[in-house]
Amino acid sequence: MDEHMERIDLPNELVAAFTPGAMVLCPMDMVRLTNESTGNIVTQRWSLGHGPGSPMRTPVPYRYPMSDREQIYTVRLIVVDNLQCEDTAVHQLKTVPSCYVTVPTAFTPNSDGVNDYLYPLNGWKTADLLFRVFARNGQMVFETRNWMQKWDGRINGAPAPVGTYAWFLEFTKPN
Repeated sequence: MDEHMERIDLPNELVAAFTPGAMVLCPMDMVRLTNESTGNIVTQRWSLGHGPGSPMRTPVPYRYPMSDREQIYTVRLIVVDNLQCEDTAVHQLKTVPSCYVTVPTAFTPNSDGVNDYLYPLNGWKTADLLFRVFARNGQMVFETRNWMQKWDGRINGAPAPVGTYAWFLEFTKPN
């Protein structure tokens, strides 16, 4: 009885991968998807989570519909190689109704669930953000560089006195 052993390497590693130009999309933003897949790819299929997909290697920039609330879209890329093997990459993109940065003109930190915090709104596309709140006497009572971090109306852990407070907001709007 003869035995024969031979090693055969098949160069068929297939990896689906892509990078969205942004994970959060403001109204009128167009998402640009960069295909970074590797392998002996013969076809690819994009599902953008809305509207028609695309068979192109890199789809044309796409604009999601505007809405009055946040929406999550699942973007999927399926690549197929010459051996009919498939791999899939998935990212979730969020569309938001506004990226216009504002700060409320008043707030009531009374734990009723309405306007309990003071913070910049819609800072999705900000960089180098600095938000500070000052008491009437000039004392800084709150500072953050994270637009989602909120002042709860407390100073050193105790409720701040009712009164007028000034705020300062500085940020860079990236291109």
